[in-house]
Amino acid sequence: MSRRALIVLLVLEVALWGALIGAGGLFRDGPNGRTLSVDYAVFLSGARLLQTGGNPYSTTALYNTEYRMLHRQGIAATPHKSLVLLGNPPILYWALQPLTGYPYRVTASLWVAAMAVFTLVGFLCAVAGAGCRRVLLPAATYVLMPQTALVIAYGNITALVFAALGAGYLLAPTVPSLAGVILVLCWLKPQVGLPFVLLILLFRSRRRLPLVAGFGIGTLAFAIANLVLGLTVLHEWVSGLTAFSASLASQPNLASLSGLYGPVASGPARLVIEVAVVLVAMCLGAYALKHRHRTIAWLWIAWFLAVPYAHFPDEIVFSIPLLPVLRRPAGSTLAIVYALFLSVALFPTIHGVSLLPIPLLAIAAVLYMKRNSPGAREPGDMGRMSPKTTPVPEAGQ
Repeated sequence: MSRRALIVLLVLEVALWGALIGAGGLFRDGPNGRTLSVDYAVFLSGARLLQTGGNPYSTTALYNTEYRMLHRQGIAATPHKSLVLLGNPPILYWALQPLTGYPYRVTASLWVAAMAVFTLVGFLCAVAGAGCRRVLLPAATYVLMPQTALVIAYGNITALVFAALGAGYLLAPTVPSLAGVILVLCWLKPQVGLPFVLLILLFRSRRRLPLVAGFGIGTLAFAIANLVLGLTVLHEWVSGLTAFSASLASQPNLASLSGLYGPVASGPARLVIEVAVVLVAMCLGAYALKHRHRTIAWLWIAWFLAVPYAHFPDEIVFSIPLLPVLRRPAGSTLAIVYALFLSVALFPTIHGVSLLPIPLLAIAAVLYMKRNSPGAREPGDMGRMSPKTTPVPEAGQ
C-alpha cells in the first residue's frame, strides 16, 4: 500500500479533527446534551430513572429527565425528543448510578476520556491481532477516522464493545476461554457486538469449546445480574429495543441497510425485510465457513449491514478484520480506507433515507472479490487447507 497515499489521508483526517474542534465547536462548549457527550447524557438520564424506579426506556420520561438534569446545571439539552432513546441492557444504567451525584460536566469529561482509552485499547488489540508491524500506518489512519472521532465525542458505549471485540479477536487463538469472557461485554450493545462474537468464534478460534464455555458462563452471570434488577425492567428493555427499531425514520446516520428501507417501509414490511436480510447474512456465513475463505472482512461488513440498526460511528469495528487485509499493497485496499473516510459526506438524509449503507455495499463487494487474492492469510483465519496439508501455525499460537 502506498505510504504516501496513507500520509495524505492522515493529513485529511487531522484537518477534519481540527474542523470539529475549531470551526465545528465540538469541544468549545464542553460536555452537553447536543454535541460532546450527547450519548452519555442519555445514559446518565437512564441511570437516574432506574435509580428512582422509573422506566429508562420511556422516551418521554427519559427526555424530561435529561432536560431537567442539564437545565439545572445551565447546560444545553437536545431539542430533538425523538433522538433520546435507549436500547442497552439495564445493568449498564445500574452501573452508572454512582455518577448521578456528581456534576455532569465532570463525569461526562471522564466518560469521554474513558471511551478514548477503550477505543485505543481496541485498536492496539486489532494491530496485535493483525500480526504485522507494517499495519502501524494503516492503524494510525483508523485512529483518526471520523467514525473514531464520533464514537469518542458522543461518549458512545460502542467504544467499550469495540475494545472487547479487539481483545477477543487477539486472544481467541491462544486463550479462547478468556476471550469468551471478555466478549460478554458485547451484550452492552447486542445488535452491534454479538454478530461479530459469532464470527470470531467460527473463523478466528480453532478451539471453539473453551470460547463458547467462557462466553456462556459470562453470559449467564450477565443475565443473572440483569435479573436481579427485576423482571419489570427487563420487560421494559425488550419493549425499548422494539421501540428503538420502530424509530428508524428519525434515527440519524444509520449505516446498516435499515437506513435505506426503514424510513419508507411499513412496520410489517420492515420486519419481513429485516428477517430476510439476516437470513442472507447467515447463508453468506455458512458459505464462507464451508469454503474456508482466506479473509472474511467482507462478511463482517455483510453482518453489519444486516443488523436491525447500526450507526456510522459503529463502523469502527471494521478495523479489526480490515487491518490484516490492508497489509497487502493494492489500490483497491487503499480505496476502501478512503471510501470509509469520505462516507462522512453522506450524513444528510434524503427524505429520511440514509445513503451511508451504499459505500459499505461497494466495499463488501470489493473485499469479496479479493477474498482469495495472493498474499498472507489473515492471522487466525481458518484459511483453505487440504486434508493432506499440515496446518501452518497462526500468529499468536
